Amino acid sequence: MKPSYESQVLLPRGWWIGDRWEQRVGFRAVADCEEESLLEQIDAMLPFERDSALLASYVLGPEGVPLTPSQVRELSIGDRETLLLWLRRSMLGNTIQCVLRCPACAEKIELQLNVDDLIVARELNPHFHYEDVVQLDDERLLVTFHIPTGADLEEAIRVASGVPEKAVVALAQRCVEEVIRKTDDPAAPQVPTSPDDWPQSLFPEISARIEKLDPQAELKLDLACPACGHHFEDFVDPGGFLLRELTARQRLRYREVHQLAKAYHWSEADILRMSPRKRQLYLELLAADDE
Repeated sequence: MKPSYESQVLLPRGWWIGDRWEQRVGFRAVADCEEESLLEQIDAMLPFERDSALLASYVLGPEGVPLTPSQVRELSIGDRETLLLWLRRSMLGNTIQCVLRCPACAEKIELQLNVDDLIVARELNPHFHYEDVVQLDDERLLVTFHIPTGADLEEAIRVASGVPEKAVVALAQRCVEEVIRKTDDPAAPQVPTSPDDWPQSLFPEISARIEKLDPQAELKLDLACPACGHHFEDFVDPGGFLLRELTARQRLRYREVHQLAKAYHWSEADILRMSPRKRQLYLELLAADDE
């Protein structure tokens, strides 16, 4: 079944489907029992695996067909983060309540974030490949690169054994496709260089360019502790937010099942087949009887 118009959104970048560039996606509703099974599945996963599983479970392509795991892995990191934010809004609303700790004094900081404020404007003319001239000391390099995908991130983390600093370099290395040394002689032939000859100082430069081209990939919050005044940055993790909130909702659902089964002797399956509104009405009746 195709998603309704209201459930469709446009990705900041998109991906190739056959011979066309596509940016439309939609979301499907997931039953309570499916959600519980998914949470059990992703509980022990690494963050990038968790995010891929969430997106493959809920996101529909432009024809209303669920995205395959390989399609999810080929989405840019920014598209994946955007989808997780949209998914969170469609399931739980626009407002995110979160609690952080000040790294200086450990004071608890309560924040209210709006999903709409976290979504970066969509790129109007995305490209599959980008070219840029990078000046390194006395060398000018014409670099062809692409925006990192989920698959690039997975491989970079694997190569770096989970060390963040190494993963950043490994990710940039995977995104660089060709490097040509530029000369002042326009008649000189352009000869691609070997990856073994690429200078290590190139990759921080490419990382900075990628960050500007895919700003949704890494969202930072600039914060100040109200207790000690310490200024610090923290990163937004949409997949982590969503997992914690879905887990909290699942625990609430268990309490509802427990109360209704204890009072009415209904089975768990019968209770979960009820709509959340219907369960809440019965719980309100039970609460009124206790008054």
